[in-house]
Amino acid sequence: MQIKKFIVIPLLVVMLASSCSLLPTVTVTVTPTPTVSPDIEKEIYKVNYYLQTNRCSKQQLLDKLVLESDLSVEDCRYVIDNCGVDWNEQAYQIMCDVKGHNPYSKQYLTDRLLRSKFTYDEIDYALNKGGFNWNGEALLKARSILNNGREISEIELRNSLEQALFTEENIKYALEKCGADWNEQARKAALQYTLSYPQYTRELMKEYLLEKHHFTNEQTDYGIANCDVDWNEQAYNIALAMIRSDNITSKEELINALIKLQFTQAEAEYAVNEYNTGINPGVTGIYIR
Repeated sequence: MQIKKFIVIPLLVVMLASSCSLLPTVTVTVTPTPTVSPDIEKEIYKVNYYLQTNRCSKQQLLDKLVLESDLSVEDCRYVIDNCGVDWNEQAYQIMCDVKGHNPYSKQYLTDRLLRSKFTYDEIDYALNKGGFNWNGEALLKARSILNNGREISEIELRNSLEQALFTEENIKYALEKCGADWNEQARKAALQYTLSYPQYTRELMKEYLLEKHHFTNEQTDYGIANCDVDWNEQAYNIALAMIRSDNITSKEELINALIKLQFTQAEAEYAVNEYNTGINPGVTGIYIR
């Protein structure tokens, strides 16, 4: 039995050695952990402390670190790459800070984040996480403009939305859903005109509504007809100015001049009669015959 054991054991060793020689050779490379200098560790700590109260992009932080630290550019990049910051979340938080409760367009927020040096991928993440309805944002913007007390035409509102960088689709939706009464807006603009200018005519008011505010002809006519102006009184005021500055001496001449300014025959005659009734010869002027 001892002889058999002596024979079997060497044979087993030989078999194992032979089978191991058939296995593939595996090379294991061990990469040593890089040694981080105390200065780099200190800057990593400072970066994380800074970001507890401030938000910025990766590039902004790198620029700040290169400018303010004594590290090389390569070491600064190491700090930024290993500070554990989620730059997508930084973009989202800054977008939320900018937007607040104000309606903004997608392009406006994109441009704002680009100025903060975020990448397009980071910006897409922020906007997608926000889950905004851009048509709804345009509608909110339109309503806020309409509710600020300023008289505005449809064209002016469109221009404001374009300046806010909303798309054509957003703008059409907002104009359709904002519920503006453009005739009423024209009436309010006409009334504001009467408060701004002591003397005016229908012609001047129409020019103001058409050229300054870009109301339509129909809206302009409505505004002028419904702005509660006493056109008799206006004809009288204009008549006084004409008599004093244009050397008008006859009733016919004054009436024709007022009619050219789009006063009616009745309004022109009222102005002349009112002037003649209240005149004090030798003090206020001449009697118009």
